[in-house]
Amino acid sequence: MTFGQKIRELRIAAGLSMFELGRRCGLPRTVIWKTEHGKTLPRTDTVSKIAAGFGMAPGSKSWKELHSIWGGDRIGHTLSTQTLAAGLKDVAGNNQKQVQAFLKSVSKLSADDFEEIRKALSRPAVIAGIRILNALFEKK
Repeated sequence: MTFGQKIRELRIAAGLSMFELGRRCGLPRTVIWKTEHGKTLPRTDTVSKIAAGFGMAPGSKSWKELHSIWGGDRIGHTLSTQTLAAGLKDVAGNNQKQVQAFLKSVSKLSADDFEEIRKALSRPAVIAGIRILNALFEKK
């Protein structure tokens, strides 16, 4: 379960609208919507505000659980463009184990999505394209 899914689950269980949860947290409704739909991963202070909006006491079991889910999502969150380029450079070098580990760290992919990306990246035409992109990146 992602952090956004957990927020939605808790909000619905509490019978709150996004607007009402946002009001309780001191956050705009759009922050709640973006969080629930995985469009953004909130900062630590925002996570604490959301937990407080649900009435979770800092350090309580539910507070720790919510922060733990957030931390797991944060680890899998998209990396910077340069890190992505460096990870794709490994494809050109045929370092398949490193590429697989990299792709898993970029975002939390479903097993099916991950398999499709792995297959696509192993195609010779894709590898050639990545080599060209890598050469262009190194020139800059």
